[in-house]
Amino acid sequence: MPSDPGFAAGLTVGISTLGARADGIVLPRPEPSVFYDILVQRPGAASSLEGLYADLCGGRDDVRVLPLDGQGVAASRNAALDAARTPYLLFGDDDVTLDLAGVRRLWAVLRDDPALAVVTGRRTGPVPARYAGQGHSLRLWNTAKTATPEILLRVAPVRAAGVRFDTGFGIGAPHPLGDEYVFLTDALKAGLKGRFEPIAIGDHPDDSTGTDWSDPVLLRARVAVLRRVFGPLAGPMRLAFALKNRHRLKDAYGGTVGGVLGFALGRVPDSR
Repeated sequence: MPSDPGFAAGLTVGISTLGARADGIVLPRPEPSVFYDILVQRPGAASSLEGLYADLCGGRDDVRVLPLDGQGVAASRNAALDAARTPYLLFGDDDVTLDLAGVRRLWAVLRDDPALAVVTGRRTGPVPARYAGQGHSLRLWNTAKTATPEILLRVAPVRAAGVRFDTGFGIGAPHPLGDEYVFLTDALKAGLKGRFEPIAIGDHPDDSTGTDWSDPVLLRARVAVLRRVFGPLAGPMRLAFALKNRHRLKDAYGGTVGGVLGFALGRVPDSR
C-alpha cells in the first residue's frame, strides 16, 4: 500500500465497489490534487487484495484501497465520507468513467461559493431524462433524479451537520433505491445549501436501477422514499409523483388510472 501523504488539500473520489467488480476498475491517470479511495465491500470475492493494491496503487500515492465490512451501498458512501482526507469529496461507482475536466469544472463551482456545501452535475450515457439545461438551487422537489456519482460535496459542513446516507435505502438495503435523494434532502433540511450545474463529470454505460418501473420491490421503495423525505406530506407528493409518471406506472398496475390511484394511496402490486 502507498504511504499516507497526509493530504491537506484537494478532491477525493470515493469509488464504491463490491467483490470481484473491484478487479474491473480503471482509474484516470494521476492529476495534481485529485485522489482516489477504493471502498471494497466483500473484499474476499475480489481476485486478491494484493493484486488490487498492485494494479491500482502501484507507484501511485493518490490511491488507497479500503476493504469494508458489512454490505449496502449507503454504508459504503458513509465510509467514503468518513475516510476522505481532503476538503472535497466526489462519490464514484466502479462502472462510471470519469471526465476529470468536467469534474474540475464542477469542483470550481463549489470552491468559488463558500455558501455551498453540495453541488451536483450530470452523467452521460443511457441515463433518465435530466434537468433543464441551466443551473439551479437544489430543493426537496428537484433532486430526485440525481445519481450518487453526480454528487460533489464540501466535507467539513456535511460532517458537522451529521448528514449521512440512510442505510435503509440503496442497493443492498431493504429499499434498494433512493439513497442519494434521501441524503440530499437530509442535507437541505439540515440547512446546507446545494446547487445543480449541467456539467458532465462522467459516463455511465448501463441503465440504472431507477429505470425499472415494473418491479414491486422498487415501487415499494419509491413509496418508502417519499414517506422518508416528506413525512406527513407524503400522500400529496405520491399523487403528484403518480400523475407525473402515470405512463410508467401503467404496466405495473394494469392501467394508467389504476397506477395513479394505487401509487397515490401507497399500494403496491404483489411481488412477481
